[in-house]
Amino acid sequence: MGDWEKSKQDFIDKLSQADRTFSEIFKVDSESLVIQGAEREELARLQAANKKVLAKLQSREFTVAIVGLEKAGKSTLGNALIKSMVLPEYAERCTYTTTEIRSGDTDVAEIYFYSREEFNKNFRRMLNDVKYPDAVDFFTMTYEAFDRYWKAVETDPDQRGIFMVHNGTTAEDIKAMLEGKNKILPLLGHAPLKFGAEYWTGGDEFNDFKVYITGMSGKNPDGSVIRQPHPYAVKNVIIRSTQLAEMSHLVLYDVPGFDSPTELHKRQTEEMLKTTDAIILVTNVGDRPNLTGTQLDMLRKGQDADGIKLSAKAFVFGNKIDRASDATTAQNNLAALTNESVNKYQIALASHIVGGSARAYLEREGLIAGDVAKKVIDEWGLANGDGVGVLHKKMQDYYDNDRFEVLKRRAESTLTKTKEVLDNLLERYSSGELNYTDVSAEILMDIQSKLPLFIREANKITQQHTRQICSLILKKFIRLAPRRKI
Repeated sequence: MGDWEKSKQDFIDKLSQADRTFSEIFKVDSESLVIQGAEREELARLQAANKKVLAKLQSREFTVAIVGLEKAGKSTLGNALIKSMVLPEYAERCTYTTTEIRSGDTDVAEIYFYSREEFNKNFRRMLNDVKYPDAVDFFTMTYEAFDRYWKAVETDPDQRGIFMVHNGTTAEDIKAMLEGKNKILPLLGHAPLKFGAEYWTGGDEFNDFKVYITGMSGKNPDGSVIRQPHPYAVKNVIIRSTQLAEMSHLVLYDVPGFDSPTELHKRQTEEMLKTTDAIILVTNVGDRPNLTGTQLDMLRKGQDADGIKLSAKAFVFGNKIDRASDATTAQNNLAALTNESVNKYQIALASHIVGGSARAYLEREGLIAGDVAKKVIDEWGLANGDGVGVLHKKMQDYYDNDRFEVLKRRAESTLTKTKEVLDNLLERYSSGELNYTDVSAEILMDIQSKLPLFIREANKITQQHTRQICSLILKKFIRLAPRRKI
């Protein structure tokens, strides 16, 4: 067994032991006589974090979020990475909610919906963002009432700031949701819907499955797209594909654009950045090589759930390089993208910047018709070609090496925090004596005058539980945690 495998197995053993210790503590103190309130919640949170890291180490799962501005070609790159036309592509905005793609024994897509409570909570938060004055929610609000309010905001000089920030974004979402209420309501809390591969592999860009992702259901006579409100009700989409057998460890997330006007799904994107193992930022290097700082702030300044800088796990793919006017411009654009990513915004390492064309790759693989992009790439003779293969290799190297270091830090952090909490428990309870007012105080004080015998017996039970918990901590956990602080 190599050093990498030995180190990984060591953490698997430690995390497994910690999980058993958590479970035994909660079993011994099942009535919450010893560990209560915030302290118990903290232990439960640490156990959940412990389980998550343990599962990742055991399963080899590698989660990747594809992010960027709308229409940069995120879905196109996602299809290129998995060599399958699973994700919908369209010239207009077409990703409203997070789509998860993973390997499966059968080809199936599952649509999951918000509950009424979840949706209403998000909706009320949006109303709060635009400073709507009345106590209403999605079920009682009307389109006419909000439209009157927003027109008043637009003409009120004192509320100009609110209008400038939320017009066309949050306000537009609220209007679309209220206007489509009759179609959204039946979907909230609806059982998951399942669709076979024929719904995403066929040529029909408007069908019963894709409308939940894109909201597009057809075209008007003038050629404009007919939009439906369905995606607002969708919490997430999971696609399981038999075509990913060779990449069974990969879980790919196609998330809404940084500049998406849908507030609900912006929050999904922010959360995804914090939880995935790697991030691919897709930009349009052919037409617009410069990055926009306001939309990259979360990458530049953000940290994931374990305090690791997002830039440490970010890759940048300069897509649509074939759209540059010539080979020299393409190379100059890529150089500008690299300089901004590495030096100006510091969102990624230089070795994690790749330029290319996802469309050219799909054409080369025969997954889409035509060869326009492929011909341009071949004629220019760019060093990385269409770039998809190079990106895939860099990510494989990251998975084989850097990913474990990230998981190791997560494991060390979880174990260290757990040790600190359990050390505090030992310090408080090591004497084996516990005043009844420290545990179940409200209940015991209420019955103190009437049931003194019960109080004495309750203290005996509590002290017995305390001794058992201290023994568990001393015997099974303290030596597992890393010596150094994170």
